[in-house]
Amino acid sequence: MVRKNLLFLIFLFIIIFSRISFLSKEYAWEEPLVVNSVKNVVKYGFPYYYGGEQYNDKTIISKGYPDNTNSVNLGKPPFFLFLISFPFKIFNLNFSELVFRAVLFGFQLILFIFFYFFSTKFFKSRFLACLGVLIISLSPFMIQLSTQLAIDGTVLTLFLFLLYLFIDNIPAFFIIFFLNFGIRHETTLFFLISFITYFLIGKKFKKALLILLTGLSSIAVYFIFFYFYTLRFDKTLFLVPTEIIRGVFNSFFYPKMTHLDNNLFSGGIILIKRFITWTSPFFIILYLISLLIFSKKSLLWHIIILINFLTFFVIGWTGHFIPRYFAPVIPFMTLAIVDLLRESKKIIKISVFFLILSLLIWQVKTNLNNSRKPYSFTSLYGNYGFRQAGEYLKNKLNKDDIVVTIDAIGYYYERKYYDWYETYSYPNRLKNFSHKFKDKNTNIVAVALPKQDMQSKETDFFEIDEKNYDKKVFGTIEIYIKK
Repeated sequence: MVRKNLLFLIFLFIIIFSRISFLSKEYAWEEPLVVNSVKNVVKYGFPYYYGGEQYNDKTIISKGYPDNTNSVNLGKPPFFLFLISFPFKIFNLNFSELVFRAVLFGFQLILFIFFYFFSTKFFKSRFLACLGVLIISLSPFMIQLSTQLAIDGTVLTLFLFLLYLFIDNIPAFFIIFFLNFGIRHETTLFFLISFITYFLIGKKFKKALLILLTGLSSIAVYFIFFYFYTLRFDKTLFLVPTEIIRGVFNSFFYPKMTHLDNNLFSGGIILIKRFITWTSPFFIILYLISLLIFSKKSLLWHIIILINFLTFFVIGWTGHFIPRYFAPVIPFMTLAIVDLLRESKKIIKISVFFLILSLLIWQVKTNLNNSRKPYSFTSLYGNYGFRQAGEYLKNKLNKDDIVVTIDAIGYYYERKYYDWYETYSYPNRLKNFSHKFKDKNTNIVAVALPKQDMQSKETDFFEIDEKNYDKKVFGTIEIYIKK
């Protein structure tokens, strides 16, 4: 067994080695909210978290949590947080960056194992299976997502691939669909639509109806679970999943129907451009070739890919600097690319081989460059210094001092703060904050934000100048402390 799969085991070692330099990267963007949520799932069973003083416009909804927070992380569906929390609960792990990112990467590693054994069976070639694993695992896109504390690139991609593998096993499909819907609602629905479309095209109407009813039954069971789950906080939160799904479609329809967005697909165009940048033109060209030359066995892969691409293109989310929403289709795109070496003519095989070789060279070169950068590529692209800034403020200021900042810096500050991103964009919050900030007796004493935010019109509000503030810079983070 070991000898037969020796090449794959060597590749697994390479995969693990390729992630090492990214595991200890500082937390960025909303990652601290995931960390704090998981900590409280482990300790209290529910994802309470502190996300800033700006949430004081909400009622207290936690029970049994010592700090009486008014924030509970329902924006991340519960099964994502539960699945991450299991290793911490079982093995009593610490919550350092290295351990947390390693846990997330573990889910992606399991994905590669399932991908390899499925490919071995499908292609009847261990070499092609290993080649597929190498392509997907060395992608800078997948490497960055493997260590990002987000849903799409690790947990969701694994479970949606499992959903595909068990499409003919209805009991298993029901359970895995239930888990997937509790990890991310909208993408799971897109996969359900893909499966139904596939069976309708193949005129397997009974199978399409069975998959539809199984999916809907699974969703119904999830809502029953979610009802009892939210009773802990507030029974009115029972319909949060429907609000999340509605918000997805509102991302497209609201700005378009109200003429707030003159370019219907501007967000989608940005998303596609970013996807090409992260995966390389070689990868895209190879997939486009696979669209022209594909077998009936690969039809479902293409339906999954195209429905997900078209949906997110139309919705127009820009992906917060990295188009992570496309992560679940990467295994299927890779399968379609590897299938070219099995199905196509000799001249096309040679062209595909050299394109794959060029892709692998680009991947290795890009990953080496990324590993030397001082910042995380996962979110807030190009910014760094969150940890240094937070720790500096912690040592510099008094315990009761409040900082205007972002979650990544507030996490390392370990005291009260206002999340500027969640403050200035809400009129009522900004109004309340304005009164407190301009009060002579205020304990809001510092502002710490990325440089590009300090140059925006929104931050003119602080009236920062050298007479009133002391300045300190860490990486791309500018700190201004009131004199």
